[in-house]
Amino acid sequence: MRNKLRRGIIALAAVAAGATTVVLVNGTAEAQVCLTNSPTPIYNQINGSYLLTLSAGRGFRISGGAGGDGGMTWYRGHGAERPDVEGWVRAGHISC
Repeated sequence: MRNKLRRGIIALAAVAAGATTVVLVNGTAEAQVCLTNSPTPIYNQINGSYLLTLSAGRGFRISGGAGGDGGMTWYRGHGAERPDVEGWVRAGHISC
């Protein structure tokens, strides 16, 4: 009886650990980190006002969803150089 109880607890712990891993993987999908592949301008909105330019080869964390305008994809987030500035970049300027 003890062995069955022990095996049941171990199996339950394994299932719980697997479920936690899935939640963590899904939770990080929205905060994907990419690299800028060229000098990357950040705008306050899609096709909006220019805010600043990030250097090539630096990190860009996507913190929001993608948007589109005229067949061009944009991502909302912030660069490693200026984590205090959230804005939109064109998908062609980053590699994920």
